[in-house]
Order: sequence, then C-alpha cells, then structure tokens
Amino acid sequence: AVTRRQQIEHQAFLTLLAERRGVAVAPVVAAVVDDRGDALLVLQRVGPGLGDSLSEIDDAVLSSCWRTLVDLHEAGIRHGAISPERLQLVGAAVHLSDFDRAVIGSDVASRRLDQAQLLATTAVVADTDRATAAAAAALGADGLAAVTSYLQPAALTPSLWRQAAAAGVDMDMLRKAAVTSVGGTDEQLQP
Repeated sequence: AVTRRQQIEHQAFLTLLAERRGVAVAPVVAAVVDDRGDALLVLQRVGPGLGDSLSEIDDAVLSSCWRTLVDLHEAGIRHGAISPERLQLVGAAVHLSDFDRAVIGSDVASRRLDQAQLLATTAVVADTDRATAAAAAALGADGLAAVTSYLQPAALTPSLWRQAAAAGVDMDMLRKAAVTSVGGTDEQLQP
C-alpha cells in the first residue's frame, strides 16, 4: 500500500518534472508532512478550471489544451485523469493540475487514453464539432483516428463521465463525429 506521504511525493515530483520540462502546470507551492504522517500538497491555482470559466471557450483555448497535452507526452509523462477541473485557464493558455494519477514513461495506449479524455473534456466545455476539429488539428487525421477506439465511457474518469452526461455528450456520437471528421472507419473499441 502506498502511504499518503508517498502519494504527495509522487504528485509533487511529477508536477515539478512536468514544469521543468516546459509543460504548463499549476505550480507546487508547498509539501508538508507532520509527525503523524499526515501529508498535504499545496498547488497554486493559476486560473479557473476549464468548466468554471465565465467566458466562452474559444478555439485558441481548445488549441492550448492540446498543445499542453502534447507537451506533457513529449516530456514522457501521462496524466491519467484529464477533466475540466484539472485544466486551468490563464488567458488563453491552459495549465494542467492534479498529477495524482500521472506516470512516467507512458506507452501508446496510455497516451491515447489521455487524448480520449481530453477530447471528451473539450466536447463537454465547447461542442463536439469544435472539439473534434481541435483534436484533428493537434493530432492529425491518423492520430485522431487512432484515438477513436478509446472513446468510450470506460476511458473516462468518474467525474468526467458525469460531466459528459450532464452536458449531453454521448460518447458513441462523439466517436462517430471524430471518425467522420477524419474520413475513417469506426474501429472496434479497445478493451
């Protein structure tokens, strides 16, 4: 079993590593462990969450979401829990936060899960057409086509699944829109 201290150290390390490698993140302010083993990690909130923004999410913000995720993957890190509240807006720039499920050295399937979560997240805060267009611009037609077999409720965090349902985002429809936008064929879902 992982202790609370180890969880905090893991999250702080991955946040600092991502920041050091040039990824836009909510920076670590402090990490504290007391004599009883209770631990606390404090991150700076750099802006509102993507879903909390009072302004409409424009195409520049959607592009920034993808740029930040591409930067994270190029740094060799997988986030593991992309959702609107874990993406913070600073102007049109998007910063990632909450690296509690992040891992180093992610494989292709792990990156595809992050991409599927980001596509669902952007569909929740914008709309399906704009979300798929931003994903296609960032990943290319082949990259987006590879993500479509991961677009399913099982790929989402419970929080993101609830937000998608509340926003009326149907994963089957999102997958079909993504497939159609790149002129591909609907592939069998990943197990």
